[in-house]
Amino acid sequence: MSTDNAFVDSGSSPPMLPDLSTMTLADLEAREADLHRSLAEVIAAKAQARPAPVVEPHEPDRSLTPAEAGAVLGISAKKILAMARVGTVPSTKVSHKVVRFRERDLRRWISARSR
Repeated sequence: MSTDNAFVDSGSSPPMLPDLSTMTLADLEAREADLHRSLAEVIAAKAQARPAPVVEPHEPDRSLTPAEAGAVLGISAKKILAMARVGTVPSTKVSHKVVRFRERDLRRWISARSR
């Protein structure tokens, strides 16, 4: 890492900028290249310091009928519909007659209740 970006690591203030009016175009271009290199080094260092993202294992996510959802819970379709009506179990009302249950939501609900 160059000395120009030493202040980034130390937490100190950046060095004073030179008087740009006395610099030639070549000097300014060289300074710009140095700054781009320094910035790239800082970005690369920060990217390496980041922890890897946590990937959760795949959970099934199917839309279940009341009979299928009841089988997951070991209860009847009639009982799970009654539970859904009062909001005890997570469900989605597709129409005024049709209720569906997401398998992922049911498994999370079971897990939360068994703790």
